[in-house]
Amino acid sequence: MEEFNDCRDFFKENNVQIVDVYVQDSPSMVKEHVGTLSENLPYIPLVDDGSALKAYNVYLIPRVLVIDPDMKVQRDGSLINAYDLRLKIGDLMKARAKTQKAAEEKAKAAESKE
Repeated sequence: MEEFNDCRDFFKENNVQIVDVYVQDSPSMVKEHVGTLSENLPYIPLVDDGSALKAYNVYLIPRVLVIDPDMKVQRDGSLINAYDLRLKIGDLMKARAKTQKAAEEKAKAAESKE
């Protein structure tokens, strides 16, 4: 969590959410562990019933996945430092903005032909 705290402002500025998946803990254990994390971070704790474990093939804990808005896994691995995490998310945001701009330009060109 320390690395996430180092990225707190970056996450908030860029609307990045942290979803912490608990695979072997009860809701009461999670509540006790979470404490004030959600006050300091854009943080969502999730008590998994096994579906996230299966969907993302979780085999390594702790594990950091970066999932894009289309729910595609863009990074899957063990812990990551704050610098590399910001870099990875920044690269994904730039690529998404470029794709959106190209789609807008294509739509605009199609409109002007009509």
